[in-house]
Amino acid sequence: MLPVPAFVLPSQRVEPYQDIKIRIQAAIIFIQNSTNQSVNIAEVAHTYEIPVTRLRGRLQGHQSRQESQEANRKLSEDQELAVCQYLDRLDTIGTSASL
Repeated sequence: MLPVPAFVLPSQRVEPYQDIKIRIQAAIIFIQNSTNQSVNIAEVAHTYEIPVTRLRGRLQGHQSRQESQEANRKLSEDQELAVCQYLDRLDTIGTSASL
């Protein structure tokens, strides 16, 4: 990891996504295991140092960007793998793909 220059404010430092993801999961477990029915989500987010909107989204069932499927994809992972294997097979036997 590159050293952070001295002139960068602490609020401008970027944390690794994995660290935030782990803290979000811990906050969700805390909220689910809480015996108090009215848990203040903003207070929990502040305690775990995570964005409130991201925590609320995860509690409502929204997936993270890394877990959700990209919007511009037409094929699933399995379909894309099948097409790649088919093209590799055609390349191996010396034929080109055609419509």
